Amino acid sequence: MAVDGSGNVVVTGNSGGYYTAKYAASDGALLWEKRYNGFSAYGEARAVAVDSSGNVVVTGPSYNRIGGDADYYTAKYAATDGALLWEKRYNGQKNGGDWAWAVAVDGSANVVVTGQSQSVIDVNGNAPYDYYTVKYAAADGALLWEQRYNGAATSSDQAQAVWWTAAATWR
Repeated sequence: MAVDGSGNVVVTGNSGGYYTAKYAASDGALLWEKRYNGFSAYGEARAVAVDSSGNVVVTGPSYNRIGGDADYYTAKYAATDGALLWEKRYNGQKNGGDWAWAVAVDGSANVVVTGQSQSVIDVNGNAPYDYYTVKYAAADGALLWEQRYNGAATSSDQAQAVWWTAAATWR
């Protein structure tokens, strides 16, 4: 759940795929709703953020094909009517499981998404997960940067939250 500058409430989750709705602050009236099913009926919107203009960003995993593995899926919707402004998929380096868990919007309305992404197969034949964090441009979702983190002993790593504040410095 997120609240925009006018007090309108945005919720997102899973209802036969991604479901996102924006409700009026004054009386809870439905302002708009959007659904996304991707390549299959499975997708789980896991996080939502609102920028300073009231535009809505949702992210989570979405299967890249029937019977396939999940990709990060991120979409940005217009504040007033929920029109799709842009959408991005990330299919990691193994074409394996990529699970977006969190989203934040910075002071310039750029979008930062983080979660986990399968990494390369190790010497034992395992494909552990790494943190994967990406930053998209506010206007069109262009890739600004991306980073992977592979922790000690090539074990599985999972980022579950991202936060931005005006006083924060990206590291």
